[in-house]
Amino acid sequence: MALSLLLSIYLLLDASGSFYLAYTMYPNYGWGWMTVNGIASLVLAIFLLLGWPKTTPVVLGFFIGISLVFDGWVLMMIWWRSRHLELLR
Repeated sequence: MALSLLLSIYLLLDASGSFYLAYTMYPNYGWGWMTVNGIASLVLAIFLLLGWPKTTPVVLGFFIGISLVFDGWVLMMIWWRSRHLELLR
């Protein structure tokens, strides 16, 4: 039970960090990807909090995997776009 509560707190912090980073990146490319990452983390945190006492370790692992996939995908897209723009200079 405590592990799912800790994971939901982590996901809420990840979402707030992603929203803040998207806000600071706003005019540049990548702010939309960071916003999508924040929304995904926020949705996962809400799902964990709604099913908190009954959340199983399988669901925790699944949610951690989804969060890591979104984090990695967003960072790869921002890196790819910045590399692409650098080659055009």
